[in-house]
Amino acid sequence: MQQIAQYPNDPEHFLQMLLNLLDAIEAGENHVDPLLPPILRYAATEVHKFKNSLQTCGLQISIPLLFTLLRRTLRSLSVPFSGEPLQGIQVMGILETRTLDFEHVILLSAQEGLLPAASESPSFIPHNLKVGFGLPVQQEREAIYAYYFYRLLQRAQKVFLLHSHGGDGLSSGEPSRYLLQLEAESPHTLIQKRLSMPVTLPTPAPPIEIEKLGVCKERLLCFLDPKSLHPLTPSALNAYLQCPLQFYFRYIKQIKEADEVEEDGSGRSMGTLLHRVMELLYKPFLESEVTSADLDRLIGAPHQIRHAVESAIQKEYASSDYSVPLLEQGRWLILSDVLVAYVTQVIKFDKTETPFTLKAVEEEVKEMFHISERLSAPLRGFIDAIQERAGTYYVIDYKTGSVQNSFESI
Repeated sequence: MQQIAQYPNDPEHFLQMLLNLLDAIEAGENHVDPLLPPILRYAATEVHKFKNSLQTCGLQISIPLLFTLLRRTLRSLSVPFSGEPLQGIQVMGILETRTLDFEHVILLSAQEGLLPAASESPSFIPHNLKVGFGLPVQQEREAIYAYYFYRLLQRAQKVFLLHSHGGDGLSSGEPSRYLLQLEAESPHTLIQKRLSMPVTLPTPAPPIEIEKLGVCKERLLCFLDPKSLHPLTPSALNAYLQCPLQFYFRYIKQIKEADEVEEDGSGRSMGTLLHRVMELLYKPFLESEVTSADLDRLIGAPHQIRHAVESAIQKEYASSDYSVPLLEQGRWLILSDVLVAYVTQVIKFDKTETPFTLKAVEEEVKEMFHISERLSAPLRGFIDAIQERAGTYYVIDYKTGSVQNSFESI
């Protein structure tokens, strides 16, 4: 405990402390887990190599980076099984069974693709050149595996060959070719047993159904009222199409998810910020003709674009409990740079469409949608921008994510 209390701040002393700690644990008595001592020894060896590598290279790294590198190094560490060769069960790979005789053999995963292994050793030499110059190819490797397999069974009294019929992505679930050879050519009697484990699925919960009666029906009918304060929106329609129960909880019962504070800008928040920035920059051009010279002046004033970006970020994410201003934090500086690049590209594209008259920016639109002769529903949404060019109106929708330009109908 005294070693842990004296926490070092430099990597070299920290690694030495870790080595002392591993040695102290290994030197302790009454280890409940017999695998713990070899794991500690392998870990101490790897940490010692890591320490020597840092000293040899003369690198100066921080403690967080040291933790990351050390975690990756120890994660790839594998500890072989160890046991008494003269008693008990010996767990080993098929390559380790060479020249050894066993009375009882249990071979796991005896299925095609694993016995023999399907992968070939990586090499830059083409297969034809290997064959032409007599180099080992996959056939030779499979022949070696066949020798190991039959050599393992040569003096065994009882052999259990287990394979799974279900494919798991790594193998097809078919029995190994060696098993089929034994079944067809071996003079011994093979006893086949099929083991299965019944799987009982839990009884599915009854579906949640909400009858359109009473309060539920009244609130649904409100969506058909032209004077409704909460008409249908594209988000509400999408929610209903994806999950009517979700629509019920969100728009009928007014149950909303708790607001989560985002630590950095996600794709959704990037779109929200872009819409707000374009509104700030384009509002002065409302109901006036926008020329290429106007947009050139806007592109030539990057400080104006950055000011709009910073204002949008501050208004969207800043709160009174921030001890450090948002724009002094690294991730928000990166986000603001990305937004400036996005906005500049939008303005450059709009310049190719000039001259145009800007009719609206972030315009709220309400319209009655006639479903049938007797049924209509008010719809509401926001249009990012509306431009008029040569008597034709263009509805603009800004996209910061993936764009799908195919539409089945209007």
